[in-house]
Amino acid sequence: MLSSSHSTNTSQHFDQAETIQVLQGTLSFTLDYTQRNVHVCAGARTVIEPLTPHIVGPPIADPADPDSDVVILVWAHPDDRPGHMDMRFFLNLFMHVSDAHAGKSNLDLARVMLMQ
Repeated sequence: MLSSSHSTNTSQHFDQAETIQVLQGTLSFTLDYTQRNVHVCAGARTVIEPLTPHIVGPPIADPADPDSDVVILVWAHPDDRPGHMDMRFFLNLFMHVSDAHAGKSNLDLARVMLMQ
């Protein structure tokens, strides 16, 4: 689940694509060098190709239920790359973002980059 606060740090993956599937709510992100804004609604997915810069967030609240969460699945593929992003990477990433949102730590780009 994502909060309404979001990172303004650009991500870019060298050897893997990243798929984002939205299960509930709507997720927005900025994509590629043109800084194109993309919205992915519940039931839809998008693939971010390798070497494509992107900034995830913020989630877009449902006007009928502004306190609802945005629920997503995220995975990287293929998984046969050295240093690939796996379940452990995404778990650590989202735990770090959650801690930063809760005020337990600061969001640290260097720490995120070292997770890869």
